[in-house]
Amino acid sequence: MTDGECIMSIRRQAGLTQKDLADRLGVTQVMISKWESGTRNPTAKTMRRIFDALGVQVDFGLLDDLRQCVQDAREALYRLDGAYRMMNYLLTVVEMRIGDEKTEGEWRNE
Repeated sequence: MTDGECIMSIRRQAGLTQKDLADRLGVTQVMISKWESGTRNPTAKTMRRIFDALGVQVDFGLLDDLRQCVQDAREALYRLDGAYRMMNYLLTVVEMRIGDEKTEGEWRNE
């Protein structure tokens, strides 16, 4: 679920219109519409204000922990991708050497 879908869902459950929520936040109804449609993304600070306006209790410490986990996972994947590329390159070199049909002794003498 995107941030916008979350805002829309909770707003509707609270029985509020976009205009009602906009008035509570001091923004325009157009801004609420943009957030809900995904055209614009609210900042983390704004999301906290939205949740407060909708009466939603959120453990932001947990959210921060989750964000850090996501960031760590992305960094790990980036490193794995680099390792994969290097391994793929090395295997390609080995395949090329095998393709040359040289014997082990010939490889050692190079």
